[in-house]
Amino acid sequence: MLNGNFLPIEKEQNYEFVEVTQGKVPTDINGVYLRNGPNAKYHADNGRAHFFDGDAMIHALRIKDGKIFYCNRYLNTPRL
Repeated sequence: MLNGNFLPIEKEQNYEFVEVTQGKVPTDINGVYLRNGPNAKYHADNGRAHFFDGDAMIHALRIKDGKIFYCNRYLNTPRL
């Protein structure tokens, strides 16, 4: 089974980071970092799991006006 950082994220979500524990968010940087990768929503019928298996999920980290926002969405595929 997959564990640690390889565990699938179970739901789509979006939120704003309200607390920065160290340093500060630059106010002169505005942009989005996108990451596309595997994220299994359903378990395989044979009970096996591999990091590259699964449906795709897009992660977005946005910096705007000194604030940080995060959201993730499954890529809508025929299999999903």
